[in-house]
Amino acid sequence: MVDKNSLEVYTSLTVQLLHDIAHCYPSSIEAARDVRKIEHRVQLEGLSFLTKTLPKLGKAIDRAISSDTPLLIRGFRLKPRTSIPRFLGWLIERVFNEQGYVRGNPDITALRHIRQFLYFAYKLNIPHDNETENTVIESFVRTQEELENIEFPSSVEPILESARYFFISYFRWV
Repeated sequence: MVDKNSLEVYTSLTVQLLHDIAHCYPSSIEAARDVRKIEHRVQLEGLSFLTKTLPKLGKAIDRAISSDTPLLIRGFRLKPRTSIPRFLGWLIERVFNEQGYVRGNPDITALRHIRQFLYFAYKLNIPHDNETENTVIESFVRTQEELENIEFPSSVEPILESARYFFISYFRWV
């Protein structure tokens, strides 16, 4: 569990990173609003806003870029009549048009800044409360049990046998 001082440190670092990024761009009014949003959401959601919610936004952006599909944002209000979230919208709209598609000439530096900011705390190594740890472990155990109980139709058996042979042959020499 993260104590209050640690939470303040992580929030402060995140806010400072946003300030540093905002100094690279002409408009800082929206960035100031984003700082208030960060502080508010951290009060509501705790550290998971930084370690889970922001990375989810990053993954939505990555998905839209890699699949040529529009942005599909959850958990953030959108700018009116657009697919751009209000949060970091001033930066995201340098990469995406109003419909949420990648611009013809996207600002690659802005994309780097977006990803740096959204994934900043993603892999933060912090202790979790017992309930969270137990939930994750139970999920892994359920998944393993489901995988062990999968029965494939006989038509798939030759494919599995070929795959098995390939992996055994390959890893024998590694």
